[in-house]
Amino acid sequence: MAVQVLPGTPTTKGYMQLVVKEGEAIGDLYAHLFDTLADAIAYRKDCANHGYYRTTVPLKVPQRVAKALRVNPKLEDDLVEFLNVVTEACVFGVEYPEVKHASP
Repeated sequence: MAVQVLPGTPTTKGYMQLVVKEGEAIGDLYAHLFDTLADAIAYRKDCANHGYYRTTVPLKVPQRVAKALRVNPKLEDDLVEFLNVVTEACVFGVEYPEVKHASP
């Protein structure tokens, strides 16, 4: 899985916006950090209009996480893998649990 995190400047509010974009190859995902929600939304529209790439909704990421992503590249892979697991679970794994009833 290819991962790319674009640098951004942490905002004074302590949060940045993270958007994950699909790549050209199957399994390629790119995580992009943005200073503002408006920038993240503009990026999503650009991806849709100039390549038809799907993206996640902007995710509010604490500044300390954004800093950690820039300092430790391994965390980039871990973050995208985590997002894949959560996304797959939400899309394909939301169901009622099997409930075993005790016999009367």
